[in-house]
Amino acid sequence: MMKKFMKVILISVLLTAVFSPVLPFILLFLTENFPGRLIFSLLFAIIGLERTYSMFSRLTMKRYLQVEQDWTAMWVGVAYLIILYFSLIEFYVNKTGPVHGSLCALGFLIFSVAVAIRYWALAKLTTQWHVHVDSNLHDNRQLITDGPYKYIRHPLYIGAVMEVVGIPLMFNSYWTLLAVFFLFIPFEIYRAYFEERYLYELFGESYKEYAANTGAFFPRFIKKPKSCIK
Repeated sequence: MMKKFMKVILISVLLTAVFSPVLPFILLFLTENFPGRLIFSLLFAIIGLERTYSMFSRLTMKRYLQVEQDWTAMWVGVAYLIILYFSLIEFYVNKTGPVHGSLCALGFLIFSVAVAIRYWALAKLTTQWHVHVDSNLHDNRQLITDGPYKYIRHPLYIGAVMEVVGIPLMFNSYWTLLAVFFLFIPFEIYRAYFEERYLYELFGESYKEYAANTGAFFPRFIKKPKSCIK
């Protein structure tokens, strides 16, 4: 029963993500003009297309729906889409346009860096990446410790956090930005440590040593001597 429920939610996430590039054009026809409406609607459509491509282009539908105990992917996906959609909706509700251009620029910079980190990490993971954690548990996997993984253990997750901070900043959607800290970030942190349970099981002492010398989300500049690793 739970697996069926999770699959329904995952299909809903997929359909909602695919719909994201269409929503701004619907709003264009349903609302009055205001400053920045067209350009920011196009920007949102591009963000939606890129995110949908990045998330689903590497997976078949069968693998996407292959779930065991990993409920975290489902809720992180839901939380991401809520932030994405609410950023645009708040932008349209306010009807003031991008009032603070400096925050728009900062948001775009943060989002761009986040996307670069995401693609860098995915390039290092290659076929080892999967949207679900537990479905890869028994795959023939290797511990990746180069690229962004040389500096932090979860570049994909910190990149996702940066994305959902950057998007509402771009759209001057401040209530949505507040929701990031209460809705998305807790799920993403939990997901990172949920994944680590499997990585410790997969790689044993190798991962323990790696984790002792590498920060989860931020670089660790002082490494522990091997004698201190327990």
